[in-house]
Amino acid sequence: MEIGKLTLPSGIVYEGELVNGKPHGKGKFTCSDGVYYKGDVIGCKILGKGKMFDGYEFINIKFINKHIYTWVGTFLFGFFGGHLFMRGDIGSGIFRFLLNGIGPVGVVLFFIDWITALNKLSLYDKDFIFANGEWAYENHSWNRYGGKFIR
Repeated sequence: MEIGKLTLPSGIVYEGELVNGKPHGKGKFTCSDGVYYKGDVIGCKILGKGKMFDGYEFINIKFINKHIYTWVGTFLFGFFGGHLFMRGDIGSGIFRFLLNGIGPVGVVLFFIDWITALNKLSLYDKDFIFANGEWAYENHSWNRYGGKFIR
């Protein structure tokens, strides 16, 4: 693994770890207007965790495999808020963990979250995307520039 700097065909500049001359590892993509993403890059794609600055605010981006999130985070550990911790929504995760002792309320919320995750499986190709702990989609506003990096 080497450290380097590349200018992609789209004009975006990448600085960070390279494998075989391609972005892979920790790095930073910067657009000409100052918008940037800094975090995990795997095979020239934004994956894992990172932060994006869109010109106004920092956005925490998290990619989670949709099947692991749905079946492990939501189905197996959803009653305890496992899926909320996975996507970085720690406050809601702690609240859900404490709430599960109340009984019917925790069970209803568990089923709502699990059914929501099942319904969203078809909306994503590979990974669920969360921006600041909330659901984000391929066409979400944070992806206005991110799409140039990802595809």
